[in-house]
Amino acid sequence: MNCPKCGSIVLAEDVNIKALVAKCRRCNEVFRVTDQLPATNGEVAAPARPVRVPRPATLVVQDEGDIRVMRRRWFRPVHLFLLFFCIAWDSFLVFWYVMALSIPGGGGFNVLAIVFPICHVAVGVGLTYFVIAGFLNKSYVGVTSDRLYVRHRPVPWPGNADLPTAGLKEVYVERSYTQRSGNRQVQQVYNLNTVTEDGRSKRLLGGLELPEARYAAQTLNDWLNLAPSRLGVPLTADR
Repeated sequence: MNCPKCGSIVLAEDVNIKALVAKCRRCNEVFRVTDQLPATNGEVAAPARPVRVPRPATLVVQDEGDIRVMRRRWFRPVHLFLLFFCIAWDSFLVFWYVMALSIPGGGGFNVLAIVFPICHVAVGVGLTYFVIAGFLNKSYVGVTSDRLYVRHRPVPWPGNADLPTAGLKEVYVERSYTQRSGNRQVQQVYNLNTVTEDGRSKRLLGGLELPEARYAAQTLNDWLNLAPSRLGVPLTADR
């Protein structure tokens, strides 16, 4: 099998039989295996149907008439760990300040004891806010007749967006980062992005697992009548 773009030979290990796609190591072209299958009995081979990504349980989709919206809850088991961490961290800071302010005639020591943990207080406030948002927030990505919107509620959070659908060219999945423990891969995190009319990339959602990102991109492509993008991570090929 040869790459349709550069003509290089595609090795067997670069072919995903389950998804019926292959990737060229030389030019990184991703193409369907069925496009190179010969026709049988003199007939032209019918184009393969796109492989559909199943909806993960973490996404809720409402597609009824003019209401088209996906909802993703933020809560994950890690937020439970962070909750107990915040309780311990904030409790220590409260204890520290109570002790510092209760010492009579501390003078300069009192001032130092109040100023010294300021950075720790900032970390505690930020982390506590993050944990509260993790327990309560949901992200909404919706499409109306002329707009694509992103909302994070009920705790205020950056990243809300309101984009005209006429100016959207592509929706794609991008690998954000990979967490590793030594030489072992622990977790990969992905973003859902779109390309606007001026060619800029705009993040819609971040911190997604791969099934979530692929399904969300597939659904938005359907709602916006866009072809699957060749940017970023393929919707059906494992990389």
